[in-house]
Amino acid sequence: MTPWLFAQPGRMDELVRQMAGGFREKPAEVNWSGMLVGLAAATAVLMVWWLAAKWLPDPHRRPAGGPWRLFFALCRAHGLTWREYRLVWRVARRQTLDQPARLFIEPERWRPERLEGFEPNHVANLRRIHARLFAGMEPDPPAQ
Repeated sequence: MTPWLFAQPGRMDELVRQMAGGFREKPAEVNWSGMLVGLAAATAVLMVWWLAAKWLPDPHRRPAGGPWRLFFALCRAHGLTWREYRLVWRVARRQTLDQPARLFIEPERWRPERLEGFEPNHVANLRRIHARLFAGMEPDPPAQ
């Protein structure tokens, strides 16, 4: 390096003035028309993306209701209490049902062998729920 460059203050001042000269020539100007065009383009892209997401079908999107929403709607329709909801929900989870609402249309899902593993007081509650859900229906036909 050249140590004499830093030893001479006049030369250093001149070098700094030359470097900073480009910044002092004119004040900063905002290109409003370019900024508005960019903002309009970004807004248009976002609007197209939003409309496409809203109106085009998405093959990965699940229906808004879903099987569990139907299940809870059926629990409400049958007048189950929150404790009964939870108990029937546990039966559906234990039976690994894709459609838990099947508990409301398939009486065989309530057979004693399907309720194994529950505490005796829960089994008694489940039998009462089963009797309410399927009241008035004929019993299962005997096995032949």
